[in-house]
Amino acid sequence: MTRQAYEVALYGAAPGGVGAAITAARSGRRTVQLDPSVHIAGLMTRALPCSWKRRRFER
Repeated sequence: MTRQAYEVALYGAAPGGVGAAITAARSGRRTVQLDPSVHIAGLMTRALPCSWKRRRFER
């Protein structure tokens, strides 16, 4: 394993964390984002697709 240096480290992959990571990277900072979950963007990728599927099948 090699060591790497970052200027910005973000913990959490909710929508705000993803936006902050993108903003930091676009401004030229070496950025790393850490999250214990297997999904990024929190409720946007976990809960909303499920509610959309339920509504689609209820029709």
